[in-house]
Amino acid sequence: MIPPAAWGWIAVCTALFGLMHWEFLYRTWRFSKDPNWSHVLIIPLISIYYIHQHRRRLDEAAKRLCWWALPLVFLGLYAYVWGIFPGRNDMVRGYSMVFTAFATVLFLLGPSAMRVLWFPVAYLVFAVKISDAIWERIAARLQDIAAAGATFALQILAEFMNFTVTTSGNTITMGFMNNRGVWEDYPMNVAEACSGLRMLMAFIALGVALAFLFDRAWWQRLIMIALAVPIAVLVNIGRVTALGVISTIDKEYATGDFHLFVGMMMLVPAALLFLGLGWVLDHLIIRGDGDNEGTSAPPSAGPPAEAASPATAGTLARAALLGGGLALGTGLVYAMLFNALSGRPPFPAVPAAASWAVAAVGVGVLAGLFALALRSAPGRRGPAALAFGAALTCGVFGVAAAGKHSVLSWQQVVLHKEAVDLRHRLTRLPTTIGPYELEKEEVLPPEIVDELGTEDYLSRWYRDTRVPEGEPGHLVRLHVAYYTGMTDTVPHVPDRCFVAGGVRHKGLTPLTVRLDPSRFTAAPDGRGYVAAATLPPPGEPKWADGTTVHLPTRDLNATRFTYGSPGRGDRDQHVTYFFVANGKFLDSPNRVRLQGFNIRDRYSYYCKVEVQVLGVADPEAFDRRATQLLDAVMPDVMACLPDWPDVQAGLWPPADQP
Repeated sequence: MIPPAAWGWIAVCTALFGLMHWEFLYRTWRFSKDPNWSHVLIIPLISIYYIHQHRRRLDEAAKRLCWWALPLVFLGLYAYVWGIFPGRNDMVRGYSMVFTAFATVLFLLGPSAMRVLWFPVAYLVFAVKISDAIWERIAARLQDIAAAGATFALQILAEFMNFTVTTSGNTITMGFMNNRGVWEDYPMNVAEACSGLRMLMAFIALGVALAFLFDRAWWQRLIMIALAVPIAVLVNIGRVTALGVISTIDKEYATGDFHLFVGMMMLVPAALLFLGLGWVLDHLIIRGDGDNEGTSAPPSAGPPAEAASPATAGTLARAALLGGGLALGTGLVYAMLFNALSGRPPFPAVPAAASWAVAAVGVGVLAGLFALALRSAPGRRGPAALAFGAALTCGVFGVAAAGKHSVLSWQQVVLHKEAVDLRHRLTRLPTTIGPYELEKEEVLPPEIVDELGTEDYLSRWYRDTRVPEGEPGHLVRLHVAYYTGMTDTVPHVPDRCFVAGGVRHKGLTPLTVRLDPSRFTAAPDGRGYVAAATLPPPGEPKWADGTTVHLPTRDLNATRFTYGSPGRGDRDQHVTYFFVANGKFLDSPNRVRLQGFNIRDRYSYYCKVEVQVLGVADPEAFDRRATQLLDAVMPDVMACLPDWPDVQAGLWPPADQP
């Protein structure tokens, strides 16, 4: 069916498709190193195996050019471009890429072949990373389910074993007699890494694959897909339960490498559950030989080909030129529509009315090119038609890829941000800052660091020497976490992790932290504000003069998280947090994702700053105390972070930074 010449065009088309989507494919490869998404590289292999498994049905299916699918190819391409800007959404880009692949296969091979190929193409959606804004909401629910289910299972086991179980939020406390004969209470937090999220997408992908890799009725496939999530949740409850029991034997086994080993071992019962479910469904109803879905009769090969002879070189060249013309035309229409509708048009010299007029003319030209392509095609079926369609698609992808890369280069858009080092490690923050003296330095356990998502963090309790010991406000907590080289949302905020620890969420309040104008003064050049830190410039000895730091504003947008007991406002506690992202101050993770990074920035970083004042229930009093601490520590925090004016000027990071 497919001659060597057509295979050559298909290979070129595949290469140009990859070039068009290269940035996203590279990003997917990087995310495959994340334990949550380590399964993504297996997804294409399963799709290829499915095609190999059904190659006979595919050979027998009637193949023809499906011209109405060609506009869908352009819809997918420009949805991908929209995902770059102004959408700036990697999930949209990924789904657009899969949609474009689906539409391309439909255009080249037609509906009959797509009855075989729809699954392996659609299955690629499991290789697309879900946006963290959605992912985190799912994780929070799964943490609750895993903690509640494991607590119930452990309470049953406690009736037969020598330990006790209590729970507070997502923290399960195991009481047992340790090997020294001393009763011990061991808190086991069901962190994000244990929420089942790492297994959820892999198990759903596994369930869908097992549903379609075996010959089953459609209702059996739906059941297997629907039960993939419950199986993932059930297996994860078993994982947390097993870790709880193991912790009563040796706490070290519930953390570290053995903790990961237990998680990997859960794949065995998961696979057995899926196989058992498949066996039950296969034997639930006994089918005759003619009842097998899609196998009772081979698909018809369709009418004979309209063009048996191969397409000439001139015909294929015309197809490639027509594809390129269609891509240029749709690009022009897209640019003019964007220019007319955008608040910041890329072509400000072209008024909106003229943009609409050019777009309308472009649509007319596209209709003419489409009609010419229809008349130029050597029929709709046969090797010549397939080669013509593949050549036309090569023209589309070639011009689209060249146009996209040219526009990104012209606009100096950077899609893959580079990491930028801190100027000082956060642990170099002074232990005594004004009236605040170090009380305790917290070292987080490995599983919490894994949940935090960075090893560049500081978590300290300071003692306010102006407040008598034991009085509200005597202890304040400063937590700073630094992330770089990424542009997604922050995975760890107080209103999530505190609730997981068992507190009652009582609201989020936006507020403005006004830093002391006597310490944060207007910059000499009139751009922002400056302050003097105690930490020296990078590379200077510690006795050198402090760094002059730059701030874009001294009014910081922040969020106050309130937690406590229901109906007891006098016992409320508060935490204020905000983010520093590429020199900007932002009050929420979503704003970090949406506003923190300019598409032209080469580097990216964001830093979470979190303040807790112990024992102060009154919100206004808390805000005053938190502001006082920030007045004292912000110059040195900013001295640790990259100075954004220096980054933009190319002065930081140093040229010898790896």
